[in-house]
Parts: sequence; C-alpha cells; structure tokens
Amino acid sequence: MTSQTLARRLLGITSVLVPIDVLLAVISPYGPGHRITGPLASTINHLGFVSIFGAWITGIWHAAVARPWRPSMPRWLVLFLLALGTGIGSVLYYWITVLWQPNIPAPET
Repeated sequence: MTSQTLARRLLGITSVLVPIDVLLAVISPYGPGHRITGPLASTINHLGFVSIFGAWITGIWHAAVARPWRPSMPRWLVLFLLALGTGIGSVLYYWITVLWQPNIPAPET
C-alpha cells in the first residue's frame, strides 16, 4: 500500500468521524457549565480529539504525497492553508477535493 493510498483512507475515516462526533455532542445531555455529562462524555471527548487531530494530520499528509497533483490550486498553497487551519479545513479538503478524484496510484519511479 502506498503512502498516498494510506493517507487517503485515513483521511476518509477521520472525515466521517468528525460529523459523527458533532452529532453525538449535540444529542448528549449537558450539565452545569455546558459540559457533556453522562456515560458517553469521555468517549465523545476522546473521539472528538482523535477525529479532528487525525483529519488535520492526514489532510496535510495527503496533500504532501498526492501524485499527480490534480487540484487547480498550487500544492504549496493547499499545504499552507491546511497547516494554518484546523481539522475542519482538512475535512473540507476531503469532501470537496479528495473524495471526487479517482484513486489512481502514483506512477512507479
């Protein structure tokens, strides 16, 4: 498995986990101080951290190793925006760009 394929798969997984975590946070009970309470509180917090941080790192990783580069923006600009952004920027990168591109393996060098 190439680095590009692994980055694409992990970015896809984390990009799906982010909306699931947001949905769980919205439907969970809140206590004093607007903190999530209940048995799922710790799980939702950990899932949120893993999904946002994972999406951010894998978004940067995918943009760095994707070959050939197909988006109309230059690679350096995408990497710059992803590095300054958050996991949400990487999720948008996945849903707007990566998901709609065919998964063509990189040419062997």
